[in-house]
Amino acid sequence: TTMETGAPAVATPTPEGGGRGARARKAPETFKVDVKEKTEFCVLPGKGVKLGDMPNVCEMLTKYTSTHKVLQDTYAAAFGRRGAALNVKKHLREFSGFPPESRDVDVEKRTESLKKKQVADLKGIALVLCIERSGTKDELVKRIVDFLDVPSGSGRKAPAPAGTKRKRAASPKKKAAKSKGAKAKKQAASPKTKAKADPAAGIPKPPTAIDIYIKARLPALKEKNPEVSEKDLTQHLRDKWKGMAGDKKSKYEDEHKELLAKYEKEVAAAKTKAAKPDIQDSDDSDRDGDGDDDDDDDGDEADPGDGDAEVAGGDDDTKEGEADADDDA
Repeated sequence: TTMETGAPAVATPTPEGGGRGARARKAPETFKVDVKEKTEFCVLPGKGVKLGDMPNVCEMLTKYTSTHKVLQDTYAAAFGRRGAALNVKKHLREFSGFPPESRDVDVEKRTESLKKKQVADLKGIALVLCIERSGTKDELVKRIVDFLDVPSGSGRKAPAPAGTKRKRAASPKKKAAKSKGAKAKKQAASPKTKAKADPAAGIPKPPTAIDIYIKARLPALKEKNPEVSEKDLTQHLRDKWKGMAGDKKSKYEDEHKELLAKYEKEVAAAKTKAAKPDIQDSDDSDRDGDGDDDDDDDGDEADPGDGDAEVAGGDDDTKEGEADADDDA
């Protein structure tokens, strides 16, 4: 800083009479500050591959914001300084290793700086760089510094950021059980595996004796008690049935037995029909059997005399029948 001073103050002459003179005025002092011009940060080339040419690292850069702590730590490990939010990802993509002219100094400084960080922070940097995250703290520091010294593609896929859940592969037992269950479900839905329908399913079951009684008595009871609900009237008849004498119940029980016998007969007929279904065959090949018999008997010639005898005999029988009829008359 330099200080500039004005011209020296001019002494004012002492007034006559020996009085005190006027105060001399000093020129104002001004300060001038030398401001250094800011130079734009430039990423110097290294001997490795640019991080922007590594697809897995580029993918990891897109998963974080520029102000995220993980990217800020990675930027500091690469350049030894914090970066502006607008340039963090841009500079990281251009990074290709420590410059050869300052390599030794950069390796030493980065190693000391990374040793002061927590293991979780080191694993975050390794996560962005897509390198191995296991091992002790010293191993992590050495692995990160060696990678930043001469970056090279690791070939590893971009891992999921911390806090995201990964889907675990199903165990062989779970896979087998799942496939078995799906197969069983598919078989159950298949028409071939469906159980045969009950042939008697469509036949209505006969009502019980009490149901017959309620059906017979309910209409008349409704007419006499229109204000009472059907539910209450039905319950009244059920209670009355419980205390009814056996001889009065017999009428309805006999009707139930008849309906039950009819039902059982229909069920038996339906099951028999289902067990032995009617087979309709329109093939007329069986009718050719007579023709085959005729072919087999071609060698045997019919005796004309026998045919005449049968016809004559037939006439005699007819005549005898007519005579019997005349006698009955």
